Amino acid sequence: MKKISPLRQNPGEEDAQESAMASSYESVLALASTLSREEQKKLVEKLASSARREAEPSHSTMELEGMGKEIWQSVDVDEYLRQERDSWDK
Repeated sequence: MKKISPLRQNPGEEDAQESAMASSYESVLALASTLSREEQKKLVEKLASSARREAEPSHSTMELEGMGKEIWQSVDVDEYLRQERDSWDK
């Protein structure tokens, strides 16, 4: 049995949306079955790619700003760079 949220104003509205989605889904399945095997493979690949893109949140490298800054607080920058550059010649 479905739980009905007490905050929902129109409990039947969600059922109608679910029914419409199911109907669309069934229509797409019926259309997909008329495609050739090659076309079906392309469709599956396209749908999978689309689903992966939507599932993966996009991130910015700016989210990393400031991470690990405490590690560098006691490091002498000039000395660190000198040692690093010296290691290139070895």
